Amino acid sequence: GVDPETGKRLRQYLYFDTQEEAFRKAVELVIQRDIEDTETIKQFYEDLKQGKIKLKFEKPEKKYEPPKLKMPKITKRGKKWCFYIKEKGKSKMLSFNSYDEAYSAAYEYAMRKKSKDKELTLLSAIELYRQYFASKKEYNTEKIKDEFKRYYHFINKWGDIPLYKINPELIEKYRDERLQEKVLSGPEKGKKNVSPATINREVAALSRLFKFLIRRGYFKGVNPAEELATERKLKETPRERYLGYEEMIRLLETLSKIPDDPFNKQRKGIILTLLFTGQRFKEVCRLKRRNLRKIKIVENDKEYETWIIHFPSKIVEKTNKSKEIDIPEPLAMYLFSMPKKPVVVRHENEEGYLFPDMITGYQQRKLGEWFKNVVCKEAQITDFTLHDFRHNWSTHSADRGLNIPAIMKLAGWKSSQTAMRYTHNIGNNKNVFKDFLMELIMRTKLEKEKLKELEGSKPSEREKGEED
Repeated sequence: GVDPETGKRLRQYLYFDTQEEAFRKAVELVIQRDIEDTETIKQFYEDLKQGKIKLKFEKPEKKYEPPKLKMPKITKRGKKWCFYIKEKGKSKMLSFNSYDEAYSAAYEYAMRKKSKDKELTLLSAIELYRQYFASKKEYNTEKIKDEFKRYYHFINKWGDIPLYKINPELIEKYRDERLQEKVLSGPEKGKKNVSPATINREVAALSRLFKFLIRRGYFKGVNPAEELATERKLKETPRERYLGYEEMIRLLETLSKIPDDPFNKQRKGIILTLLFTGQRFKEVCRLKRRNLRKIKIVENDKEYETWIIHFPSKIVEKTNKSKEIDIPEPLAMYLFSMPKKPVVVRHENEEGYLFPDMITGYQQRKLGEWFKNVVCKEAQITDFTLHDFRHNWSTHSADRGLNIPAIMKLAGWKSSQTAMRYTHNIGNNKNVFKDFLMELIMRTKLEKEKLKELEGSKPSEREKGEED
């Protein structure tokens, strides 16, 4: 526009997030200025295409960049990656098989050299630990998240203090203070105190951090958290982490009463898979339909078929070794009836999963809450979680004669100590899984027959065949 008093041309700049928004607004202003002059609009389109009209945007904020280190220059010599360092006034060459290994070592050397001038704090030590994991080609993302979230409270209390000031007395004081704090997340937020098991895991994570620093040469001295992490663990409240015979019957009866819609069917399928396989919850959620198989077994010159669930190495945590668990045929048939696509929220990579709605972390957390607040409450089961199915499977498998090495292999434990911690002695010496399944079948059959008697009619031949 033009100022009527001075005759000078007026300019006004408008800013938009995208070019499309700016274009629409420009067209709207042109139409408002001269609705009858179509030649002006045509000219505007031509100028825009030829680049005569330039649209200005706000510059994005600068992204955070960590401070740069003076790292030694990495070069390639033949098949090796090398760099030079100075030790006691002499030059020394270090060689590595890959660039990632060389970069990780060069970064550590630069940080170690920098830490001589400045005291290493807990926060900068955790950053070194993070860089070590980031330099690895293969690592478990979920495991790293679980590892570093345990440092949250340590950073809040001691983030800026030097490492040499952290001693066993300070850690003991931290444990006493944490016992008085309330839970900050989950359904028990603000209602329940932090459990001793949580504090034990945090102290164990701190011990692993100091082990890394000592091994890499960042810290000299004794690990202040090692003794507390091994010998002085807080006593955890003992509880039975396996289900009894009647409790498993009530659990199956409760699941049978829940409507069998596509979403509930997935939740029930996961619980049944955990019950009969004893695998980790996240491993079960990552199963695909092709992992459910029927195989032939030859034993004592007799051949028979059985259903198994194959857990490939890429979804097995800790051991990274594939394993096969046999399951009853009714469970296999039920798992085959799962929906092939998610029914709640559409997401990427949804094809092929056995439980397509349960591959997101949000739905997995909701499943845990639903199991505790709905299923366990209806089945009259107290203080039992989805992870406790591992204790339950290991305990009843040992009770029916399976030895500890076999339990270790099938459950995915590296040491016999871990397997023994999950295996509780109940002394029944019977196949409980088979017993409670047979009892449930008999109960269902008797209920159907009683219902027919009350109705005053006998079951037909077809219905008899179905019951058998």
